[in-house]
Amino acid sequence: MYRVLLVDDCLPDLSGIVKNIDWASLGCEIVGTASNGEMGIKKAHEVKPDIIITDISMPKMNGIDMTREIRKEMPDTSIIFISCFDEFNYIKSAMDQNVSAYILKPIKLTELIATIEKVVATLDQKKRYEKLEDSFKNISATQIENLLSDLLLSEDFDKEYANLLNIPYDEMFRPILITQADDSEVSPTDFYKKITELKEICRKYADFEKNYFIKFGVTSLVLLLHADDMTENKFKEYIQTLTQYTDAYGNIFISFSTEPIKLSEVSKTFSSLLNSSHPKANMPNMQNLYNSLSSLLFSGNQKDISEFVDLYFDTEVRENLTFSKTVSVQIINTINLILHEYNSNFSNIFDDEFVVWNKLFNYKSIINIKQWMINLISAVSSYLVTETAQLDKYDITTSKIKAFINEHFPSPTILEDVAKAVNLSVNHANNIFKTTTGQTMFNYAVKMRINRAKQLMSDPTLSISTISREVGYASSSYFTTAFKKNVGMSPMQYRNHLTESADQGEGE
Repeated sequence: MYRVLLVDDCLPDLSGIVKNIDWASLGCEIVGTASNGEMGIKKAHEVKPDIIITDISMPKMNGIDMTREIRKEMPDTSIIFISCFDEFNYIKSAMDQNVSAYILKPIKLTELIATIEKVVATLDQKKRYEKLEDSFKNISATQIENLLSDLLLSEDFDKEYANLLNIPYDEMFRPILITQADDSEVSPTDFYKKITELKEICRKYADFEKNYFIKFGVTSLVLLLHADDMTENKFKEYIQTLTQYTDAYGNIFISFSTEPIKLSEVSKTFSSLLNSSHPKANMPNMQNLYNSLSSLLFSGNQKDISEFVDLYFDTEVRENLTFSKTVSVQIINTINLILHEYNSNFSNIFDDEFVVWNKLFNYKSIINIKQWMINLISAVSSYLVTETAQLDKYDITTSKIKAFINEHFPSPTILEDVAKAVNLSVNHANNIFKTTTGQTMFNYAVKMRINRAKQLMSDPTLSISTISREVGYASSSYFTTAFKKNVGMSPMQYRNHLTESADQGEGE
């Protein structure tokens, strides 16, 4: 049973969570409750919970600060935040504390139960993994890697020894070879040091009991992913994720089999993967590929795109289906990188982002792959050209909005006024303005009002109420609140600060 600590200053909410959930059926038990963050820390030290469900806004100490303190001694405790605040800062704080979930009040028991089930499933998986690690403590990882390395190079390996190490050599696996390209700027010695780190990245996204991650030679890593866990769709997603994380290691060559192979017969496929990695000189240099695509996507026509694809699908590629798919993965990954620079991705162009990878994996003909690359680049190019043209139009509209606000910011109906001035609805005008500036029209108008108010503060003949009306505030109290929020001090404090500064200047 997993031990659960509940922390909430709202007693009805706390009582409801305790009484209305069948904790035993979830594999949990309530081991303590607390009504504020300070009590929560004390209780956590007493009961050592596996899971903490806590409100964020509480007296004495909020849930975020409480979590930060508890994490110092219990970093692995799962945390579920509940709050009535649907604000970015709260969500970001939750993310910073690596919490398991963030649930809004009023609490829906079905949502909370589903969240607890996910947390419990994660904890169960962790337990299984720890148990697995314990069972292999007396078996050297080097022993397993050596046996599997022999298996990769030859079908003639010790099956009795494989049985002793629980290696399922008659089950189906999907092999992947990750190796360093010849033109990589990272030295083999440095790359070998990075293989352990790269191995953990690969393991992170495919951490199943029967998957194997083998250092092979000085500059290679071999992944053998069990087909039962790594289904075809999961495998496609895995390759997509992997290519996004391996760019940081220099020019990486990733080759793989799209079909599952019996582990005892993997040497034949591995030999093909090794051969496909030999023409490394023909692998795209990542910087050159990025530069070429950056130019092509914004200015290339169909002829330029076809010539580009012909360049990268040369004779070596045409003769090797695996190698052609590897080149395609590099191209797709680079295009995705460029799209992200424009706050976009493939899902903005296609109905489903996964279609990009799905087509690549399903094609069995190099001709079809090449044509798909042409179609893909053409579609992205058309999208980016249209999108950047739209952004240019947005810039013009934004300039008009700024000019109008600069002149008319004291108007009590500034938002409606500016919308009429640019012939758009308030929402549409505001969306355009926020897209290009990162702030709303109202916030921009407030800044203009506060800046003007600061200028008027230097005139001692003007009262605070007069200044507030001058910059567009009918209420002095509302003006004071807005001023303090933006400047960090009240209007009177700011005026006193100006006076003191002036006096010091005269004294000098």
